[in-house]
Amino acid sequence: MTNSFPFYSIEPEATGPSLYHTHPRCRIANSIAENSRVLGIGTGRRECPFCFMLGQFQVNRALRGQHFTGLEGSAATHSVSTTPKSSRS
Repeated sequence: MTNSFPFYSIEPEATGPSLYHTHPRCRIANSIAENSRVLGIGTGRRECPFCFMLGQFQVNRALRGQHFTGLEGSAATHSVSTTPKSSRS
């Protein structure tokens, strides 16, 4: 499957009315057959809300220096001390 984004479907019942897709990890976008995809955003269409949220998540993590595909730099890889600051050496 090619990752040509943005696109919209020529079958409106596949994704709902008047939506275009911008994110390669969107489950709705990935469920659309390649032969039903038209490259572009179309006229009068709005961005798929799931694509939008995935894009915002990716941007927010990038701004915080975290990677979208891994745990590098995330809180999951850092230890958290439960010792009060005044007791630390």
